[in-house]
Amino acid sequence: MKKNEYILIAGLILLGVASRTVLHLGTNVEFVTAIGISAGYFLNSNKLSMLTVFIIMLISDLIIGNSNIFLFTWSAFLIAPLLSNVLRRYLDRFSDLSYFNRMLYIQAAGIVFTLFFYLWTNLGVVLIANYYPHTVAGILESYINGLPFMRPQLYSNLLIVPALFVAIDLYFSYYKHQLKVNKA
Repeated sequence: MKKNEYILIAGLILLGVASRTVLHLGTNVEFVTAIGISAGYFLNSNKLSMLTVFIIMLISDLIIGNSNIFLFTWSAFLIAPLLSNVLRRYLDRFSDLSYFNRMLYIQAAGIVFTLFFYLWTNLGVVLIANYYPHTVAGILESYINGLPFMRPQLYSNLLIVPALFVAIDLYFSYYKHQLKVNKA
């Protein structure tokens, strides 16, 4: 693994833990989705990208606490790096794809993941917590009641996912440029 990847992983872990603890911006405004998508896209290892998300969740949950719903929350967040790794492999087949179009795919991944997270974690609330009956009606009620929580996550991910992606892309571009300058 290269030095720039170590720096990226450390920075993502610090950002993720800080955003879930001391830099908490609001209910369901989170950076873990953007971190998972970016780690899966830029790191060449599914294990490292998933480990990055796992460490963020572990450290921050030790600080802020959690309930048994963490099984669904954590498993959902661990899907984001896998999703973006598959997306990167798909997009790499199109060398003529413009940066703007690539960003549209990244944005779409953020939207799709947010919807998956909402569906998966609300199903988890029905299955684990005793708030809703374990019926189709209970699941639908959980989804309806979860809409106010999904909305800020979706809106924030519309901004955070592309912003973090561009920042990391600029970081790697600068790093590659510095390597070329130092070799010359």
